[in-house]
Amino acid sequence: MREITTQKFYMGFPVFILTLFDESEDILSTTLSSAYSLGDQLVIGMSRAGHTAQKIKVGTRLAANFLSDEDQLLSDIAGFIPARRRSSLLAETGVKFEVFDSVPYLPNSLITVIAEVTQIVTDERYQHLFLTIESRLLANEQTDFQTFNPLLYVGDDKIRYYKKTTQDLAKSGSTLRKTRK
Repeated sequence: MREITTQKFYMGFPVFILTLFDESEDILSTTLSSAYSLGDQLVIGMSRAGHTAQKIKVGTRLAANFLSDEDQLLSDIAGFIPARRRSSLLAETGVKFEVFDSVPYLPNSLITVIAEVTQIVTDERYQHLFLTIESRLLANEQTDFQTFNPLLYVGDDKIRYYKKTTQDLAKSGSTLRKTRK
């Protein structure tokens, strides 16, 4: 085994799109992959620099929409497109948000976790959200966990990939580039 030096390392965590309403009732969204849950708690790590991150406060209710391995384009749009164009571009691809208990979510996600932020721990670059899970919404066609196919994220600070549970790789952003040709 050898030691590697990198500022970031993505170990194959599931990709999800975080969705919430801002103070004007506009839907904010961003792609993330740093999360884990234990019992009724969800912990999410994210950069402090993004527009969506700056709008999240203690008491914010949001949805973590975990994507299937067929949702690379949605992940690219929510992760690479500027916030002011993101919702309209998602709509152009046929994405329709729904609302569950006053929280916007993506109904075609594998699983959506509705939660409330109870604590935020920050450092110079990152913030860690501690949330209490209120509801878990599972897509009807995905109740068989043998066919559960989450989109995973692997890589480091030099290159990042989407990883399908079938072992196929697609470079992050490649699906978006293909649709723009």
